[in-house]
Amino acid sequence: MGIYKRGINGAFSGKAGSVVGSRWRKIDYIRGLSRPSHKPASEAQLLQQHKFELMTAFLSPLSKLFEFSYKEDTRYKTAYNIALGYNLKWAFVEKEDEWIIDFSRIVLSRGSLPKPVEATAEYTAEGAFLISWPTIARNSFVSAEDKARLILYNSTTNVHIINTSDYERKDGQALIQVENGDVARGTWHIFMFYSSPSGDNSPNHYLGEIKIE
Repeated sequence: MGIYKRGINGAFSGKAGSVVGSRWRKIDYIRGLSRPSHKPASEAQLLQQHKFELMTAFLSPLSKLFEFSYKEDTRYKTAYNIALGYNLKWAFVEKEDEWIIDFSRIVLSRGSLPKPVEATAEYTAEGAFLISWPTIARNSFVSAEDKARLILYNSTTNVHIINTSDYERKDGQALIQVENGDVARGTWHIFMFYSSPSGDNSPNHYLGEIKIE
């Protein structure tokens, strides 16, 4: 695929012979028509498909989050596609001849605020996740009004809980209720990052996994 800046009659949209023209974010693109392949997928292709399915199941519901958590050059790619590409490349590990997501390697946010490395998470007897963090600002770059962004993911049931606006640094903790029954059961992965009032973010911190029987 190429960027089509100028032509005899300017850019075009639609199919013309063996090429297709399109426009996205005020940029004109031209690409060749794809050709169907009748060859069986190779082992490497099947592995990549497997990784893609696992990662998109996790990241797709977070696409709106990436619009502010990934401060990247998004002229040519969406923030979601940047996040997907990075995590596909770096967040998989091989375990017992199987490729799985290493959630401790997942990057959901980028920025210059300090990472919330002292945050902790536990599951209470009342059926809620209690997430705690220090309220003390250790340097001038942080604010008591920084938003605490919380992402909880059940990799067993593919359930997401996303809370990005209810809590601030000064609150010191969040209580996230989970429905009883099958929705709660499984392995939960918990992430947190901060966002400042000016729009900066911290890198996310992985608080670990919690298994609910």
